[in-house]
Amino acid sequence: MTEAEMQVMEQDVKSAVANAAAVAKKQGKLPGDLERFIGKLLKPQVDWREKLRAIVTGLYPVDYTWRRFNRRLLEEDIYAPSMLREGAGEVVVAIDTSGSIGKKELTTFFSELNAISEEVHPEKIHVIYVDADISGVDTFEMGEEIVARPRGGGGTDFRPPFNWVELNSISPQALVYFTDMYGSFPDNAPPYPVIWVSTSDKSKAPFGEVINVR
Repeated sequence: MTEAEMQVMEQDVKSAVANAAAVAKKQGKLPGDLERFIGKLLKPQVDWREKLRAIVTGLYPVDYTWRRFNRRLLEEDIYAPSMLREGAGEVVVAIDTSGSIGKKELTTFFSELNAISEEVHPEKIHVIYVDADISGVDTFEMGEEIVARPRGGGGTDFRPPFNWVELNSISPQALVYFTDMYGSFPDNAPPYPVIWVSTSDKSKAPFGEVINVR
């Protein structure tokens, strides 16, 4: 069976499940737990951390080296080369500190940011804390642990970090914006990739790619 035929079959199965669920629900015979399970089956959620990592790491060139083995596979007694990423460029991370981002979300986000940094080795990571204006900027060199030092707490304006990048003549590999997506966007898209990590259900932006935190 070809891949195209498998995709058609998968879609047919999903359609059949959806139709059967709709009939059962209409008759009052669809338990809540089963309804939630079917919902996940028909609309599987991609872990936002995996998606963010895939996008950011995809911006950097990759090669393989036998000088050290892949640590994850080594635990399974499999000897394989590890990925070698040549650190290139800087990354700008904007953190919405308007009061809509909780400590739990920040802790998770910075933990993932450190994991990405260890993998891609960016030259620098600039962390900008911003509400209606920039309330602080921390710059971390390659290999440095990225520590959260949030400050701010007013309204929300997305434009200051983009202005800061331009004023400081930085050409980032990407700008990652951690926010609830409620604020004033820049009029024009910048000449570099923008990744919006949204903590709300809002999943649209005038430019860039939006990743919803689930």
